[in-house]
Amino acid sequence: AAVVVATIRAIKFHGGVKRKNLSEPNVEAVKKGIVNLEKHLENTKKFGMKSIVAINKFVTDTEEEINIVKDFVKKLGFEVSVVEFFTKGGDGGLELAEKVVDMIESDVCKLNNLYDWKAPVKDKIFKIAHEIYGAEAVDYSAEAKKTLKQIEKHGSLKDCNV
Repeated sequence: AAVVVATIRAIKFHGGVKRKNLSEPNVEAVKKGIVNLEKHLENTKKFGMKSIVAINKFVTDTEEEINIVKDFVKKLGFEVSVVEFFTKGGDGGLELAEKVVDMIESDVCKLNNLYDWKAPVKDKIFKIAHEIYGAEAVDYSAEAKKTLKQIEKHGSLKDCNV
């Protein structure tokens, strides 16, 4: 299982809120910034991982903001749990722990590698850039090209003079 930890603050930040204003309620920023969390969840699926979202609750988070995230995550088909370790200690994570245990006991994880381990390094880099970050191409600096040639020649970085 994979636990994706999210905060309302980070979601609002991705929704365009300045750092100094993250403690202020902002439902619209949550709605706008939640696509970042969606991308992380999409990426966990690519690895065949069963995932649960842990919303790390801050005292400044509103119930409305939390419910937007919970509803969104559930609509995507993921489990979600609000954790309150800061204010409740270990008790603040019991629901999450129970959900993770249930997930592990009931679901079989079919871990998928994102790329073929035997593929050339450039192919692996492109696969990660494309699948995880949405890149259409990868540009290499002169130094990176030199390093890649060394890897191709020697089979690994440990035998290179870089």
